[in-house]
Amino acid sequence: MNINAVSPRGNDRIFFGNEEVVILKTYELFHLAKVKYNTSSSIFMVDLSALQYQPDSSSSISISILGEVP
Repeated sequence: MNINAVSPRGNDRIFFGNEEVVILKTYELFHLAKVKYNTSSSIFMVDLSALQYQPDSSSSISISILGEVP
């Protein structure tokens, strides 16, 4: 089940791919969330639809294959 179906609560276990993350802030207007990995202090933004309540280990393609952004 992805995050769009139910609003996340503060103590919910949320996954970005197969890594557990903590939601720091949501921006509903832009459909984004500021998150950080449980095992790191790195903070980044993700689309809310990329977050799930269960880990997802399916294959994906890196966007870096498109080349560098100027």
